[in-house]
Amino acid sequence: MRTRSTTRRTLGSLLFAFGSLLALGSLLFALSPGESTAAPVYKVTLPGLSGDDSSGATYATPGANPTASPTTSATPIPGSCNYDRAAVKTLSDPAAGFGRTPKTTGVTLLTLLPRPALVPQARIPGDETAVYSVVGSLTSVSMNASRELVVLITDPANTKSMLLYFPHKDCIKGAAVDDQVTMNKVRAEFEDACGDVSEYGSKQLRGQATFSGVAHWGSTTTPGAAPNGMELHPVLSFAYGSSVSCDPDDPQPAPTPTPPSVPTVKSVSISGVPNNIQAGDEVTATVQVSPALLGVTCEIVYYPAVIFLPRPSQNVGLSPAETDAFGRVSFTWTIPTPASYAGQGAIDAKCGTASVRIFFFISPAGP
Repeated sequence: MRTRSTTRRTLGSLLFAFGSLLALGSLLFALSPGESTAAPVYKVTLPGLSGDDSSGATYATPGANPTASPTTSATPIPGSCNYDRAAVKTLSDPAAGFGRTPKTTGVTLLTLLPRPALVPQARIPGDETAVYSVVGSLTSVSMNASRELVVLITDPANTKSMLLYFPHKDCIKGAAVDDQVTMNKVRAEFEDACGDVSEYGSKQLRGQATFSGVAHWGSTTTPGAAPNGMELHPVLSFAYGSSVSCDPDDPQPAPTPTPPSVPTVKSVSISGVPNNIQAGDEVTATVQVSPALLGVTCEIVYYPAVIFLPRPSQNVGLSPAETDAFGRVSFTWTIPTPASYAGQGAIDAKCGTASVRIFFFISPAGP
């Protein structure tokens, strides 16, 4: 009996030792410097930034393997109409009921407009409810993932560039019927004049054309984009002025474009000048042109006395300046202090062929 009991105790001790060795080996293996298992990665979809047609970005959650490769933005699905600010870009948003009469301007002037600090998903009143007409040198056209035609133009006077967009017919069905007709018609006119673009392809263009379209704050990183991201999106009219193709592969020479007609300034007004001014005071005169045109050169002349002996504007620091997008430009100067300048004064403002004169009383400077 003692021998059998001793044998059992010995066998139990051996089994316990064997189990302990297995546990120790598992622990050493887990602590070894070999490859570790990466923490799970979860996808988080964030709203795309303005001008970015991607649907979002994927990020690793905290605690993920720091040596893992970073994930990238999702690639837009070719042919999709679900791109960033699509409703604004296709006149399908609730705020698209503004007028469609264009204001004549230039590529350079549009690239100098101040960009807002934040571009929301909704249309920005004022900035993006304006329709502009520009003349541009045609550089290239391409088709993006949303099947929009993207036209790169430059200012005929310099190298400033901007992008113009023709939406695809499948992506404008939320717009008013009249707008759908306009957008489809202008895209067809552009393709007739400049040739078709292969799906998601691109080609060079030549010549000059006049475009009108809705102002839109787009991406600043797209190749050819204006530095402030200003673009015409969508284009509402296109005029090449010739039956000759603007496609450089066409053997016929590009036509000489007809200079665009510049709308005439019909009237000018001056505001901000008090009826009574004391010599030595600073005065700001705001000149307004009608219709409100961007880039109209205005000049102002100050007459210090009723005798109207013209004193050049440079004498009081005034130089010609251009109107802003609202057709306004301001001039600031100090009324000269010699006592002989007291009496009735006047200001002449001239913008284009229109001019106006206002009167005011100048009192001597105080002691």
